Amino acid sequence: MSKNRKNKFKIYTDGSCDNIVFPNYGGWAYLILENDVEIERKSGYSIHTTNNRMELTAIIESIKEFPEGSKVEIITDSKYCIGVLAGGYKAKVNQDLIAEFATIAEDKNLHIFFSWVKGHSGDKYNEIVDKLSNAEYEKASGRKLTDIEQFKNDKGYRKKIYSDGDNEIKKLIAETIKEAIIQEAID
Repeated sequence: MSKNRKNKFKIYTDGSCDNIVFPNYGGWAYLILENDVEIERKSGYSIHTTNNRMELTAIIESIKEFPEGSKVEIITDSKYCIGVLAGGYKAKVNQDLIAEFATIAEDKNLHIFFSWVKGHSGDKYNEIVDKLSNAEYEKASGRKLTDIEQFKNDKGYRKKIYSDGDNEIKKLIAETIKEAIIQEAID
């Protein structure tokens, strides 16, 4: 795709991760608008990750696409990303991704500013990248993220994981570990 660095760019980004069931599958996605016209969508997934890493990955992957000197607005529902990438928060983790972002932005002399959008609030493009990142999670894990979210929202889920009486959760964890071992053998 050809981008004119003088045009106005907006990037919507999102990441998703179960953060519960080993090996922690996650998805990321971005959508690029040039002069308010969608010109690109891209998504991917990772294993052994966190939600914040997926949010950061979506942003990093998106800025790789721009020519030197571009002005880019990154729109995300992650206050964490805005904080660590715009310099407001001191990150204790994810230093590798934060450094990668800074290097790309500096090497390309990108003029980046951030905007926050409330997730799941009906913003058209935020909803699109949310669905794309969730689809990547589901493709990688073979599970619906909504099933994990329902499990996570059960107030006693941590207690259940370690309870001797809850065989269903133990089976889920055992199956997930088995899948990870098989996948590592294949890789």
